Amino acid sequence: MLYACLGGYSAWSSGAQTAAESFSSGSAVAATVLGFVGLSLLFGFDFAARRWNYARLFEYTWRNGILLFTAAAMSGSAWVVLWAGASLMELIGIKAVIVAIKTPLFVYVVTGILFASAFALALTRASLAKSIRRFWLSTFSWLLPLVLLFGVMWALTILATGLDALFRTHKAALIMFVFMALAVKFANCAYQDGQIPWPYPRWLGRCTQAAWLSLLVVAAVAWWALGLRVGQHGWSESRLWAALISAVAAVYAVGYSLYWLR
Repeated sequence: MLYACLGGYSAWSSGAQTAAESFSSGSAVAATVLGFVGLSLLFGFDFAARRWNYARLFEYTWRNGILLFTAAAMSGSAWVVLWAGASLMELIGIKAVIVAIKTPLFVYVVTGILFASAFALALTRASLAKSIRRFWLSTFSWLLPLVLLFGVMWALTILATGLDALFRTHKAALIMFVFMALAVKFANCAYQDGQIPWPYPRWLGRCTQAAWLSLLVVAAVAWWALGLRVGQHGWSESRLWAALISAVAAVYAVGYSLYWLR
């Protein structure tokens, strides 16, 4: 129901006459993110204890993320096969197949069926996703100290140079949000579900936790940069999304800082 309302509003606001006209990559990404986050929060909630269970939330979020990536790869491979087969038929004068797969209705319907079927197939082998996740997280957790080193260097540098050069780029908030997303990802790789020890030596773990405080500066400056853009040019769809992302980034920055300081 929520997706239907969002789709209807998107079509109405854009003046679209057909479903194909109302489709946009931005709307598709937004719907995917909302669905992914919403389902993860739903399955990660412990209704008996009336709170979110972090270990469960971690498990389902990473499992669904890996399955989504796998389903997308399988769907893309299936489309490669369809195009190759249709092109092969076209070589002998049968063009009906390639004409059919180019129609929007065929694209939407078949892509949905392929993606759903691939996800269901991957779900039956979810144990493999856990092995892939374990390898992925243990490998990429070692990039967290490097990311936070840059965060500390950046926070110390702006104390001496100021923010004028930063704001003249006109893309400061975007770059800082991408940087924070990387930091959160690698922190998640290191912390995982909270039931395993840190992968670093004790001294490096302490330095990493302290260095995370630099992201509070990054989040604050990102908010400031976004506020200046809104003050100069007003609100837009992209700036509304940026405000939502900045709010999520601030929650992560403050949340990890409070936990590690405790």
